[in-house]
Amino acid sequence: MVKVAVVGAGIVGASVARVLTMYEGFEVFLVEREPDVGWGVSKANTSVIHPGHEEDPRQHPLRAKLCVEGNRLWRLWVEELDIPARWPGELMVFASPEKERGARRYVELAKLNGVPGVRLVYGRELLALEPNVNPRALGAVYAPTAGTISPFEAVIAIVENAVENGAKLLVETEVLRVRVEGGEVKGLETTKGFVEADIVVNAAGLWADEISRSAGVEPEFRIKPRRGEYLLFDEDVLGKPVRILHTVPTPITKGVYALTTVHGNLLLGPTAEDLPPDAKEGAPTTKEGLERVLSEASKLLRDT
Repeated sequence: MVKVAVVGAGIVGASVARVLTMYEGFEVFLVEREPDVGWGVSKANTSVIHPGHEEDPRQHPLRAKLCVEGNRLWRLWVEELDIPARWPGELMVFASPEKERGARRYVELAKLNGVPGVRLVYGRELLALEPNVNPRALGAVYAPTAGTISPFEAVIAIVENAVENGAKLLVETEVLRVRVEGGEVKGLETTKGFVEADIVVNAAGLWADEISRSAGVEPEFRIKPRRGEYLLFDEDVLGKPVRILHTVPTPITKGVYALTTVHGNLLLGPTAEDLPPDAKEGAPTTKEGLERVLSEASKLLRDT
């Protein structure tokens, strides 16, 4: 029996643990420092299942491949695990010829990545797809396979299934370091004792680089904290979009979104503000950030 310790019970760690428990021959430990699962980055995101047309396979081939495959896989998992999900498709909205030129690139990327149905829409077709779109919009890139889920419930459902399959969940257990002896992984030293493991999967999110260093491995990547701020409205707010709307991506962000969550709330955001390396925690929302969210989201939705 091969012992596998997965560090971090967010969406990545939870998914790895679940898949490992589908096979015989693995004893799986899912190690999480927080009191419950999904308390890190997995709780703080836009909840969108991306179609895969925003990744350039010539620059990031693995990311492009996995994004497309992930969209298909999520359709299976939400059915298997009864995770709340919607599949309304998304509209990348543009309001100027300059933004339109940038948006056209994503139609070409969709063809390269094999993402079905992605096309430019204008005028009456755009209004038919999204009655609440800003009337100043020139058009949009329509990607019909985009979806949205409940990220909190997704992580919980995946972990519950992994545990049902035999995984051992260790919460309130912080990893201090990966123990390596003679070039071989021996396990994890944690605040609750030693966890023996033949293999360690590093899914520690914002702390993944630090976990790697604790094993004596200098990672090729460096985690750069970024603050993303959202506005979440009540279910009875007027003018909620039918589709997932977002602005044209920039070099640092996929854009600002306006969408209706699976529970009927209006969600706007996020911002994208780079923070100092030591600011991985304690990044509250700001008045300026929320004002930026409203300003950008106003480009997507009509006034109500």
